Amino acid sequence: MTRPSFAAFRINKSVSPWVGKFLGRKFPLRHSRVGGNPDFVETWTPASAGVTNKKISKLIMMKPFLLIGLLPTFVFSAETLPKKVALTPTQIVDKGQELLRGVSSSHAKVEMTLIRPTYKRVLEVESFNQGRDKAFLLIHKPVKEKGNRTLRIKQDIWTYTKDVERAIKIPFSMMHTSWMGSDFTYEDMAKLDSLVKDYNHKLLEEAPDLEKRSDYLVTIELTPKPDAPVVWGRVIWKGVVSGDGKEVIPVEEQDFSERGELVRVIRLSDIGILGGKRIAKTMTCEPLNEKKKGNKTIVKYEAIDFEVDLDPKIFTKETLERGLKR
Repeated sequence: MTRPSFAAFRINKSVSPWVGKFLGRKFPLRHSRVGGNPDFVETWTPASAGVTNKKISKLIMMKPFLLIGLLPTFVFSAETLPKKVALTPTQIVDKGQELLRGVSSSHAKVEMTLIRPTYKRVLEVESFNQGRDKAFLLIHKPVKEKGNRTLRIKQDIWTYTKDVERAIKIPFSMMHTSWMGSDFTYEDMAKLDSLVKDYNHKLLEEAPDLEKRSDYLVTIELTPKPDAPVVWGRVIWKGVVSGDGKEVIPVEEQDFSERGELVRVIRLSDIGILGGKRIAKTMTCEPLNEKKKGNKTIVKYEAIDFEVDLDPKIFTKETLERGLKR
């Protein structure tokens, strides 16, 4: 049997039912709705391999009224989706996590808004990242928390507050506790690398991104490796990926407990250019625990620079305890 010379053809939504019915009497057709141009929302594909462009074109030429009436709106075109993403699930997650920390380093200023049923609090935070293993966070506002700092070196995290006036190491048992009263945890500081090295990655779905943020929306399941020092029993990670695999932008993370309960959802939105890259400039963390109903933490990136030359002394306990020297 002759294979069709086209993958599909699209029909303007105002005439597609009539055209599909007309052609369907001549050729067996399948159709499905697709995203993209709102004027072309029906895709009709031949159900038989014996249907070709030549046959359909001949039919239309035999019906001049059909050709004249549909010339502006009836469009034959091969589907032009990019090739499948040429990255493994692990590479996709790694590339997505790398986006905000930078390949070698990054320096950012963010506004963190803590929303609670009875109040709202805003923090101004400066962050420094060096490779996969080092991070330093410094709070500038509000005045009450100004000067509080957090340091991460690999999986070890220390915090310094003005009230205590000394560095305290966070034990693993407290990694799931709140950072500065927000819905983010100490574990979140460590997981930029942990999501890559401490979990196995399985591709669940790869589909065209209907929101047109990129070519594909990819869904990946993360399960902890044996004896991995992690808090979550399972993570569902979503990102939008370009067809060539050069750009990966995380857009959602669902965190599950070891008992399989969905604990919280992190959504990344407002994709735009910042620091010379396309990134999600807003991150919203929402816990799903009934006791935390109405809680939400929103992080907005105000500025970020990548591949910057950072003083190695920033990532030391001495700087944590004595403060950052400008």
